[in-house]
Amino acid sequence: MPPLHFALPCLLFAASFASRASAQELELEARLGAPARPAEELQLLRATLRNRGDRPLEILLPEHLGLVPFPAWELRDESGRTVRPETPPFQSEWKLGLQGEVLKLAPGAEQSFDVETVVPPGRWRARCVLAQERAEVPWGKPGFREELRPWPTLWTGRVESASFTFEVAAYRAPRLELALPERVTLGGTCLATGSLLWPSAAGPRPARLALRVNLGSKARGSATAFFAWDGARWSPSPELHHGALPALDGERLPLALDLATALYERERGSAAKKSLERLELGELLDDGWFYASVSGVDQHGAVRFHGELTSSLEQAPSAAPSGLAIAVRASARGPRYLEFVLRNTSSTPRRIPADLGVPNHLGFALRFAEDPSATHWSVISDAEASHVRGTHVDPPSLAVLPRSLSWSSRAFERSSAAPTEVLLAPGSELTRTLDLRAFVHDPQRELDRALLVQAIWSNRRVGLESAAEPPLTIGVLVGAELSLPAIAR
Repeated sequence: MPPLHFALPCLLFAASFASRASAQELELEARLGAPARPAEELQLLRATLRNRGDRPLEILLPEHLGLVPFPAWELRDESGRTVRPETPPFQSEWKLGLQGEVLKLAPGAEQSFDVETVVPPGRWRARCVLAQERAEVPWGKPGFREELRPWPTLWTGRVESASFTFEVAAYRAPRLELALPERVTLGGTCLATGSLLWPSAAGPRPARLALRVNLGSKARGSATAFFAWDGARWSPSPELHHGALPALDGERLPLALDLATALYERERGSAAKKSLERLELGELLDDGWFYASVSGVDQHGAVRFHGELTSSLEQAPSAAPSGLAIAVRASARGPRYLEFVLRNTSSTPRRIPADLGVPNHLGFALRFAEDPSATHWSVISDAEASHVRGTHVDPPSLAVLPRSLSWSSRAFERSSAAPTEVLLAPGSELTRTLDLRAFVHDPQRELDRALLVQAIWSNRRVGLESAAEPPLTIGVLVGAELSLPAIAR
């Protein structure tokens, strides 16, 4: 017999920020949009707005309606546990003008809005709320800037729906429940915690199991790592290794996976010639949102459960690493040749990537001396191509440097074959020379003027494969500006 649900008649509770009469013209009803579904499926929630007044109402709808839950929902079970529909990760282009849409609801008209969300087993009471405090709308401007603009005819106030109850049956299949912190900082843990549910209705558990993690971002693609039970914890495994499954606590197995401890494999190259590379988390991911999927694979290769989770990665620590300094100076080779110098200013050795020219370790910002407030120039590289290119970025900040300022080692004079890491002794330095003219299309027009140049060093590798001490230095350094005089012609 399918689980029962009950929709109660809607009661209106109104309390307006701006105009109480305005709020009472709008009615909000909450209900299920379809009969309650099994716990493994998404529940369909439906909110309906009705204009009970005698004049049209203008209601602000969010941008990306359908992906962004609207109105605000809250579900609470008998134990006090709450569930709120979340916005799924997605990417969109920047929009100028009104961010969202203004719905014009005529007298007597109604409009429904659906949202789907996972709801655990149990008996739930649900309601939704719509609040608009001020008669203002978000307005997109060039340069990814946003402001609030007056919209005098916009409905303002607050309405709450009556609550309704429904029941979600227990899981009948294995289910993975994992979560990541909202933000993860490179160099620390990336701990996914939760549990595996194996209800008795799902049948016997496999004797041996492995976990497969697919991790990536839209900008950088994805790669795969494996975890195996080593008798005490789930640890990274170089390949799909099936370990004995630990005992369940009832129908639940607690899980904790530190995704930062694994090396992630992906194939590169053409279809005719492929190579396999192994990347650490900081090399695989870029700043911002990333996704992960975790699957349980039995010894026969069958996927027994699957779960997905998302978080946001902060590549650089908020402070620069101690004991290092980055500087740029003019080179004797010519007026637009620069020497980048990384120096150990501390009294102890610092372990760093050996070659300052490899991607993501060295960058610069450039601006014209006569207009120092103008947009900076920086340089990035296409890792799959044989060229570098210039791009405009905002003035340097720790928030944007790691993803905006890097280039291929082809741009610099290369040293002879060297180890991937080097121990920089106190007072010693690494130096690389750069021909600034290689990065612009018209050197005479763009570089003859007086310039201000700033050096940036960053490292996002954690150094998992190296057990040496001290550990690899992580962080971002921004050097002082160097003034280059104009070139007389």
